Amino acid sequence: MVLCGIILSGPVAVGIVEIWAPQPAWRDAATFVHYYSWFQTLPYLYGFVLVGGFVAFMSVGALWNLLILVLKVLVIREFRFGRESGG
Repeated sequence: MVLCGIILSGPVAVGIVEIWAPQPAWRDAATFVHYYSWFQTLPYLYGFVLVGGFVAFMSVGALWNLLILVLKVLVIREFRFGRESGG
């Protein structure tokens, strides 16, 4: 998801916008509004995919580290206390 966001929010989306909905050179606001298309927001929308991918990536990493820590604590607890009560 992060890789897709990086590629699509940058060169790919900008190229698509330049091909299908180009903006003329800046003259005034009326010209900008006349040539504006929702398609020109495509790089920004793919930017949300990029940010969402980073958030998901970091969240999964944090949860994985938390799971490893909990498992280590459980194994150490079982090793220490399991021998005393069972032996």
